[in-house]
Amino acid sequence: MNTETITDKELALLRTLTVEPEWTVKFTELFDETVVVGEPRTITYINSGSGTHSIDIADKMGPEVEVFAVSETVELASQSAAKAETTGVGMDFSTSDPIGASDLSIADISLLSGEDIKTTILRCIGATNHSTAFFLTSSGSFGEVFSFLWEVLFELGKESHEESVAELIGGYPSIAEVEGILKEAGLKNIRSKIKNVPMDFASGKEFVESPLMRYFFLPIWLEAFSSSERDEITKLLAEKIDEELQGLSFRISVKAAIFEARRSAKSK
Repeated sequence: MNTETITDKELALLRTLTVEPEWTVKFTELFDETVVVGEPRTITYINSGSGTHSIDIADKMGPEVEVFAVSETVELASQSAAKAETTGVGMDFSTSDPIGASDLSIADISLLSGEDIKTTILRCIGATNHSTAFFLTSSGSFGEVFSFLWEVLFELGKESHEESVAELIGGYPSIAEVEGILKEAGLKNIRSKIKNVPMDFASGKEFVESPLMRYFFLPIWLEAFSSSERDEITKLLAEKIDEELQGLSFRISVKAAIFEARRSAKSK
């Protein structure tokens, strides 16, 4: 399968088989270690992906707490609903946000970048009447990748697109930038935690061909290029990485960040 023909159903399957265990779990584990959920009556979970984390939260909270999970696609919603039914957890999955605000809103923003991050943060804020908590990829992530990508664009004579790399680097916000969004929205009791999460790939080829990169990150990073250009850039990117590392594994650094905030300083 390739990025031109892969279906939403196949992407949903990849979320469960590769993205969740290789990527999402690194964020949800930090979330569970950091965030005190408290005693909300209702929870909205935005971008619930394969559904595992939202189902786990619903299971821990018990049947007296309503958890509304919002999936990115119809296929993910269907897949997640089947998973919840199998585990005996009663909860709803939809592709639309609930009409009413919940006591707590949660969002997985880890696969997004640029303006989509701010848009989803504001969406998460709008989904709660009390508290919000979300996790995302923050500034300083993928520095090793962007350094190689810069070299590749220069070597291919695409200097005019080097500015795109700078935009990619700036597309992942700092802690201060996210806190600024929360403060501007009137939220208080803002807390954050950041953790460096390394990821290792046996080679440059394994890196560019991993489902996580091939279907979720590279399409975003190389959006400005045609299909043939993306293939050319990706091929040279793998070669550059392997040439530099000379048989060593390729380690990238991801800055996983968790944020919590409330609409008022008063704790519930």
